[in-house]
Amino acid sequence: MHFVSPAPARSPRTALLDHGLTAVAVAAIAWVEDATRDELEVSGFFLLPVLWVTRRRGAGAGVAWSLVVAGTWFTVDRWSRQDVVSPLVLAANQVVRLVVNLAAVRLLTWVDQARRDAERASETDALTGLLNRRGFWSAAARELERQRRTGETVTVACLDLDGFKAHNDARGHAAGDRALQEVARILRLELRATDVTARLGGDEFVALLPATSPQVAERVLGRLHQALGAALASCSPGVGVSIGIASCPRAPASLDAALRLADAALYRAKRSGKNRLVSTADEPAIAS
Repeated sequence: MHFVSPAPARSPRTALLDHGLTAVAVAAIAWVEDATRDELEVSGFFLLPVLWVTRRRGAGAGVAWSLVVAGTWFTVDRWSRQDVVSPLVLAANQVVRLVVNLAAVRLLTWVDQARRDAERASETDALTGLLNRRGFWSAAARELERQRRTGETVTVACLDLDGFKAHNDARGHAAGDRALQEVARILRLELRATDVTARLGGDEFVALLPATSPQVAERVLGRLHQALGAALASCSPGVGVSIGIASCPRAPASLDAALRLADAALYRAKRSGKNRLVSTADEPAIAS
């Protein structure tokens, strides 16, 4: 049986607490089951800690605790009903119960994976595979919040293709789509996995570079600009890219504020001749 596990909590202390609470719950249910015998049926409640630990720690933990519960259940039944039911019947009952628990774990992980896939799809640009506007807003907001705690410099870059509309009109939407996909490919190739990149819509892209000083940002984004220029010249002649950079040594008041700074630099790049990189440091534009 194949399980897709939900993302577990990362803290070892949290893991110990989760498993400890599960053990207490299983032991409590076993005690009530043994104490009440045939007067009160509580064995069905064994499924609850299994589902809880699955949600908290993933499918592997759910399977492991399903086995523990089956063993516990068998022990309680064997102890309290040894003169009534044969061990083979008790063992057969536990197999059935184990299968039910495993099926419940599988269903829970399937539902959770389907939910995460739907969330991922809602935050992903279908054409390029980058984040879309919604996904970028969510991921970038988390990075800015982290920057407020650490005091690190964060850089935001707005990218806009030059000559894209004319290229799209002359060569068709398929050619335009290839240009956008090539930009996305270069962004993934040139930037770090920790950088947040997105297509905001049309031919507008954005990148957020955590823990990146203005000097490092201009060097990295300068290389990116050159790589984009070479790639676009090969697949989409006549299309260039302008980049506006804003580095924030202190956390901006909001993501909107950081984007406005980068967008202002992008506007200056467009006004000063296009196909170039401009930062908010008021340094001369770097033409390609």
